[in-house]
Amino acid sequence: IGLLAASVMHINDLRDYDTDRRHGKRTLATLLGRGPARWAMVAMVAVAFKAVLGGALAGWLPLSAALVLISLPLAIPSLRLVFQETD
Repeated sequence: IGLLAASVMHINDLRDYDTDRRHGKRTLATLLGRGPARWAMVAMVAVAFKAVLGGALAGWLPLSAALVLISLPLAIPSLRLVFQETD
């Protein structure tokens, strides 16, 4: 849940990238640069899904927790948008 929440905040930083750089704000996006920050977004979402799946398969979470993968197709268009848009 924390990684997904962080990805929501990070996508906002990506949207504000140019303005934040101009004003000297130090966000993860401005520190990494636009390209690597986009891949960081992908990593946050991927690790969040993999952690739940791994926890369910390892027995740390109920197997029903793997049902979260049903929402994965909803995440893909958002991640594509991160690579296509700059504002």
